[in-house]
Amino acid sequence: MPKYLHLANKLGEKINSLKFGELLPTEHELMHAHDVSRVTAREALRELEIRHLVRRERGSGTKVALRLPYPIKDGIAPSWSELVKGAGHVPTRQVTEITVCKPPEAIAKKLIISPSRFVTKISRLGLVDNEITAYQEHWLIEKLENIEENLKNGESLSYLFEKCLGYRVVRNWSRVDLIPAPIEVAKVLQLIGQPPVWHIKSVNGCAKLRKPVEYSESFMRADAFHVYLEFGETQKSIGEL
Repeated sequence: MPKYLHLANKLGEKINSLKFGELLPTEHELMHAHDVSRVTAREALRELEIRHLVRRERGSGTKVALRLPYPIKDGIAPSWSELVKGAGHVPTRQVTEITVCKPPEAIAKKLIISPSRFVTKISRLGLVDNEITAYQEHWLIEKLENIEENLKNGESLSYLFEKCLGYRVVRNWSRVDLIPAPIEVAKVLQLIGQPPVWHIKSVNGCAKLRKPVEYSESFMRADAFHVYLEFGETQKSIGEL
């Protein structure tokens, strides 16, 4: 086995006892602690990054990654914050922009509206334990009162739809791709280069009418989230039949 893989495996075992965002030793520290060359230390850290166990930040070093479960479920109101809370971590939302504009034609088609109709566009960052892990854009058909103030107070969009308009929002359609981070998204997420990110497009609608009310695009770090699909009901085990 190559030396760098042996070192990567040893570090991988150690990572299991570390916390999300905790720093790993530098290349120089690994060289002296494990009596290896700088090339071996660098390749070992790169191998851990390929395995999505760590992430490298320019000027900050190599940090432990944590892939939080993020299920895509049919008919379930999407709540990024609730999923992060459920995994035992602290979610924070930072609104970067709220504007009224005409949507791109492709998005207007998803919302089944005219491209000339004005909608509310919201751009937000998602942080887990104060680490930037996601960037999201939302296009809303309906106007929500005091939306900027409510979002800054930590309210979720799903809750605001129910509070302001009286109906629950559910997922009507989604598409998930693992793509190289677009340059602008990589900057926002403070990534080095263009590592893979989850790109999730969704149309969310009124639970009763299944009418589209929101289109969203999410870019989530692949080293921070494990996105998977979950549909239908779980069958009973043989012993329960």
